[in-house]
Amino acid sequence: MLRVGFSNTAFSGCGWVATYNAALMLGRHYSPADIIYRYELSGAFCGGFLGINPYSVINYFFYRYCKVTVTYDINKYDAIAKRNRANILVHGHKSGAHFFAFRWDPKYSAFMGCNVWANSFRMDNLGVSIKQFIRSNYKNNGFFEIMLISIS
Repeated sequence: MLRVGFSNTAFSGCGWVATYNAALMLGRHYSPADIIYRYELSGAFCGGFLGINPYSVINYFFYRYCKVTVTYDINKYDAIAKRNRANILVHGHKSGAHFFAFRWDPKYSAFMGCNVWANSFRMDNLGVSIKQFIRSNYKNNGFFEIMLISIS
C-alpha cells in the first residue's frame, strides 16, 4: 500500500490516483512515487490525512506544460470536458472530498471515468452528460461538485 504523507492511499489517495489516470489519458506516464512525492512537498493537507489540495493538482499539470482550465459552473462542465483529453472532477461529501479522472470517448459516445466509485477498478460509463451524472448520482447521496479540472 502506498503512503501519502502519514496516511495510506486507500484512505486519502484519490488525488494522486486521479492525477496518474489523467496523465495516462494525455498519453503521459508519471510514476506514482513521483506524483506522491510532489504532493507531499506541496499539496497534502495535514500530512495527507485530509487528502490533496485541488489547486496542487492544477499546479502539477501546469508545471508539466499542460493547458489547464478550472470550471466551477456545472452548466459548462459538458462542453468544456468534451473539448479536453483529460478531466478531473472534484466533489465533496459529508466526510471529505473525492477526485476522479474522466474523458469523452467517441467510441462509446459517452464520458468514461476511472476510480469513480470506491473499489472501482475499470473504466466506468458515466453517460452523455457529466452534469446529469452528477445530478442523478450525487445529489441524492449528499455529494456536491466542487470543481472541474480540464487538461489538454
